[in-house]
Amino acid sequence: MSWKPIPIAAILVAAGALAGAVQAHPGPGVFSSASATAGAGFVVNGSMTETGLPAGSAVDFMWSSSMVVGMVCGPKTVTDRVGAITGTVSTTADDSGTASATFSITLPDLTCANGATPDPVKMIVRSVKMVDLTNHHRTEAHGWYISKDSKGITSATPFGG
Repeated sequence: MSWKPIPIAAILVAAGALAGAVQAHPGPGVFSSASATAGAGFVVNGSMTETGLPAGSAVDFMWSSSMVVGMVCGPKTVTDRVGAITGTVSTTADDSGTASATFSITLPDLTCANGATPDPVKMIVRSVKMVDLTNHHRTEAHGWYISKDSKGITSATPFGG
């Protein structure tokens, strides 16, 4: 059996063209900022700004994060691994091509396996990711964000607050 370089080359070119067609082509714009801040009262607030967009263009953002909640369920303290939390925000780029959006991550509905009323103690949010669904750009706010009833702790004050 002899090796035939032309058919193999043709297969590789065709596979590359197919892979390129499957990938989303990024549109205009670039994230210029993304942040998250833990606040008091079980909330993490996030914001993002994207520049270089066509003026007046509609932009759909999606945010996602991972959450763990510590809570008291009657006589027991438990940890609820809530998992992924997501949301969307729609906005329009201004005359200079800048689109900004804010969002808040709050406690979901909580339940105790023993039927007791949940009393949250802390909410831990990590891996806050932001995506421009319209133009296919991604960014994230690095860090862990811990929100308690009376204070918020960020990576700037990891063991205090």
